Amino acid sequence: MIHFIRLWGILYNRAMVVKIIVNSDAPIVQRGHASILCWRLALKGAKLRHGNVSKRQGPGPARAAPPGRPHEVDVLPTPKIPALTFRPLRRADAPAMHALERAAYTWGGFPVEPLADFEAAFDAPADPAADSIAAWDAAGRLVAYGWALDPRASAREHRIDLWHQVDPDHDRPALIDFLLAWMEAHARQKAAALPDDGRPRWLSVWCYADQIDRVARFAQHGYAPRWSEVFMQRDLSAPLPEPALPAGVALLGWTPARDDLMRQAMTAGFADRPGEAIPPAVWARTYTGAASFCAPLSFVAAVDPAEGVGAVLSHVNPEANARSPHTEGRIGLIAVRPDWRRRGVAAALLHAAMRGFRDLGLEYTTLSVDVNNTPTISAYARVGFTEGRRYISFKKVIG
Repeated sequence: MIHFIRLWGILYNRAMVVKIIVNSDAPIVQRGHASILCWRLALKGAKLRHGNVSKRQGPGPARAAPPGRPHEVDVLPTPKIPALTFRPLRRADAPAMHALERAAYTWGGFPVEPLADFEAAFDAPADPAADSIAAWDAAGRLVAYGWALDPRASAREHRIDLWHQVDPDHDRPALIDFLLAWMEAHARQKAAALPDDGRPRWLSVWCYADQIDRVARFAQHGYAPRWSEVFMQRDLSAPLPEPALPAGVALLGWTPARDDLMRQAMTAGFADRPGEAIPPAVWARTYTGAASFCAPLSFVAAVDPAEGVGAVLSHVNPEANARSPHTEGRIGLIAVRPDWRRRGVAAALLHAAMRGFRDLGLEYTTLSVDVNNTPTISAYARVGFTEGRRYISFKKVIG
């Protein structure tokens, strides 16, 4: 998920992991828990001991960390996987990374972001030469990579996203174990350099719920499910209603001059939900600056030109649509300010975007919702959405 790469959310919008807020007439996301199976796997998994590894010896027992400090790793694990060679990622590898993501893609999950977003992941301050490792087969084909991103600090914690992908034909425990061990070891180095401010430090990874082997590997490395979401899609060939806006509210299309108005409306809409405020620079780079951002179908619901009460941010990815069995427009973010919920604002925003997707000739609208938010899933089902794949975010506290 490219949003992880771009340091705010693969998952947020990839890393952008997608959030959706709804009232009675629109979706509200609240982070939930993963399936019972995933929780059991996580609880049963023995933590992988990888500690310090040199070129002369294999993984050894982990070194005890001082209380309140992350486990420090001085030497990164050394790969010992036959027929593969390893080196850090380079900007020239962006097309190979893009191709690898396409090979792992399945309809009903995260669409593969445009190549431009993979290239942008190498922009400063990213340091792939230090923070990444990639595996290549004898034919020179990229088959796996791991990237420990820079820590993201909030008022409550320090989070380090571990971005990785493995070619389906090479998805073996030994390779997954090595990538997870290497990324964690490097992430611990990053965590050790953070100020000792009392905020917990933790690692984040994700996978689809149907990737049972991957879920088991995460559990064995000490990761526990944090929350899970389900992708939903709506066939745009079915009739679309036209919900009315409340009196005094108008939908304004996104423009550069309204960019901060939309950001403020989103921030207000998420203010009573778990998550982090989105700084202007991050918003401009990873949301409205994403290559897939669809400006004509992103709207602010406003009571005057300076006061937004809700917003919807849309994405269209022509590259992904050209390869997919179905074309889609994606709802990346939708939110309504708490004092304006249950008045039809969210429904009007959602259907305005869907009508725009349909007018572009797209076949589906997609979005994601917390798997435990059954009222929201039911609300979407009532307007024609059906469920697709589920994905799980995992967390491991390291200090």
